[in-house]
Amino acid sequence: APIVYSGLAVPIEMIRHEGGGLTGVLGGIAYVETLKLALGLHPSTEQVFVVARSGDTRNVDAVRAELGSFSQRVRLTYIDADTVPRLLEAVKTIPQRSLMLYIWYGLEEPGNVVYADDVARMVVPLAPVPVYGTNELYLGTGVVGGVVRSTRETGIRVGQMAHRILRGSRAQDIPIER
Repeated sequence: APIVYSGLAVPIEMIRHEGGGLTGVLGGIAYVETLKLALGLHPSTEQVFVVARSGDTRNVDAVRAELGSFSQRVRLTYIDADTVPRLLEAVKTIPQRSLMLYIWYGLEEPGNVVYADDVARMVVPLAPVPVYGTNELYLGTGVVGGVVRSTRETGIRVGQMAHRILRGSRAQDIPIER
């Protein structure tokens, strides 16, 4: 069956052409744009703490690759706490002249689902520095802003791609979009 997905990383080219093919919409551009925005508003920033925890290391690797160019300008520190309480303790110790970029926090324990926006609601009040986010779900959690991805727009675009497939296009012939 053809697959239309929304994700962070480009699949291996071979996978795109197996079975019914694969296409989709990538999210992630907002990380760089949000950090540029934040550093422009806080030019004296020396360090950026990034929360991007996922059970899939490819997702975190994609974030690191996108933000890598900023290491020339500021020190990037990734908070990789394995529990929410450890994350909250780490957040409390962030020094002044820093920012936080909250991308997501995914906790994968059997029977325990933790949503990234719920974690954001816990993180933001404890952070002694401004927290920027990249997802519209974080609006209202206390993040000061960011270039946010619209899940609605992404969903519409994914639906349009699926509609093209239903009308006869091959998934592998539809370019993966950013």
